[in-house]
Amino acid sequence: MSKSSEAKSPSSSKAKVRGGGASAWVRTVVDDVFGIDLRALAVMRILLGMILLRDLWVRSYDLVAFYSDRGALPREAILERLDSTWRFSLHMMNGEWQFQAALFCIHAVFAVMLLVGFRTKLAKFVCWIFVISLHARGSIQLQAGDVVLRLLLFWSLFLPLGARVSIDAMRSPVLKHAASRVVSVASAAFALQMAYIYFFTAILKSGRPWKDGSAVYYALSIDYFGKQPFCGMVLGTTPVIDVLGADNHAWLVANVWPMIHPQVPWGASALTFGTVIFEWVGPALLFLPFWRAPLRTLSVFGFIAMHLGFYAGLEIGLFPWICIAAWIALIPGPFWDRLGWTDSPTVKRPIRRERWHHNAFAFFFLLLVTNWNMSTIRKQLPSAPIVPSEVRWVGHLLRLDQNWNMFAPYPLKDDGWWVMPGRLVGGNEVDLWGGGEPKWVPVDDSDGHKPHLKSGDDSLELDRTQPELVSAMYPSQRWRKYMRNIWLKKYKGLRLYYGKHVCRQWNAEHRGSERLKSFKMVYMKQVTPKPGESGRIDPVQIWNHNCFGKSSGGSEKKEAKKTPPIKGTPIKASTKKLVPDVAVPKETTPVTARPAEAPSPK
Repeated sequence: MSKSSEAKSPSSSKAKVRGGGASAWVRTVVDDVFGIDLRALAVMRILLGMILLRDLWVRSYDLVAFYSDRGALPREAILERLDSTWRFSLHMMNGEWQFQAALFCIHAVFAVMLLVGFRTKLAKFVCWIFVISLHARGSIQLQAGDVVLRLLLFWSLFLPLGARVSIDAMRSPVLKHAASRVVSVASAAFALQMAYIYFFTAILKSGRPWKDGSAVYYALSIDYFGKQPFCGMVLGTTPVIDVLGADNHAWLVANVWPMIHPQVPWGASALTFGTVIFEWVGPALLFLPFWRAPLRTLSVFGFIAMHLGFYAGLEIGLFPWICIAAWIALIPGPFWDRLGWTDSPTVKRPIRRERWHHNAFAFFFLLLVTNWNMSTIRKQLPSAPIVPSEVRWVGHLLRLDQNWNMFAPYPLKDDGWWVMPGRLVGGNEVDLWGGGEPKWVPVDDSDGHKPHLKSGDDSLELDRTQPELVSAMYPSQRWRKYMRNIWLKKYKGLRLYYGKHVCRQWNAEHRGSERLKSFKMVYMKQVTPKPGESGRIDPVQIWNHNCFGKSSGGSEKKEAKKTPPIKGTPIKASTKKLVPDVAVPKETTPVTARPAEAPSPK
């Protein structure tokens, strides 16, 4: 057989098995299961570069608000919350927005280098450094997509991202024709890392809503996440009991699954059970020794479809696109061949294998990540190991720490929106959140809520009418997360910094009697009712800020006690009127008190 005919179909491993016996079959299975096609890695590299640039673009709208000492998240606030955990951050070196802008520009340059595949090894390392630095600077704003992004960049350090469709490949014929796949401990670790995300989140989804079919109902009822028309379509479907009929529902409960909520919209129930089942089954399809290419392709496109569904229904920033980019890296070679993108290396063996020290390092980090994930399920599996303290600092320093409790053990069951009535020096009132003046209505406490009364007039209360689309009030996922978190008592220390930020930005644009004197942060808390029931809205004042004197906490008491943040899932941020701080050049500073609206990540 000639060399050219041997390299004709590098994506297929059938020829390797012939005449090799069981050992050859095992090796072929290992290569197919744990190998990654270089064309797929190239596509992922391009998408990662685009994602990094998009993330920087959205973050740049809040250079002052979130990355300077004159914003809502100064370094002082970060340092107050520090524990013994090791962290690395270039962005903590200086609190001026100009310094942060310079770091953003350097980061963007290397993101472009990654995108085009120029000096790819250097580009991916620097991008990883900048990403973990950013995450240490603004950890309160992070969600699951950020964790996935930094993990992708870390494992990419061990993978040949620049071997295809890159300037590096054009400049180096050796790199271009070296292999069609890479098979190493790092390629196996990459596949396992993707499987861990969904496998462990499936384990952590131990709450009843994931068992009775109501989890998606609660998730889509979180107004600051929900997108229309998707949420309306799913939540508007007929209840399960009406679709199945009472007798069929009773039979299913008795013979198939004992917990099927009868009042949940059938669309939400189907999506709940479908999500959990696929999070269990989908990762396993990646590693089956038979029908390897078809099953892997099915698994990859199943997860891509699931994330497109997340994007359609939820405001969760770049999370879907980051995960889609990662899954594309696992598309097997035969898929690219059928698309007409053939890859015929000129060497006899179309497999790239790494040296022992490369595999040793990757194996150590794979063990660390595996142990870390196991330690997150000790509630469900008490015998699960704990990461030894001797190496735990390595995970924190390199930001390999991870906990896939997305909507786990169950989705949040409360949400709401902000109203911020403020008083000017001249006595007039403004709504710092929604714009205009606060809306006061006659007191109606027939539903048992405690009204937020207007100062000086006990016959009027703050209007509790829900905005048409709460999720649209937030300019970016970063603000959504930030504002949700400062509602929680765990982060109540940040309310003072937020208040100072609002006063500074308002008073930088107003003079005399139009200056802001004080304002209140009122959260219109709405507990999601059980399916088929109705709920109510309770105004909760969490902060009373005096721009020229002492500020104080609010009246929330125990309201936020049971609403811990779901790590890795988008939570609340600010809306359109909390703009960057006064330190930004004047022409870029809006005159309202809600953040300047950045283009939503789409």
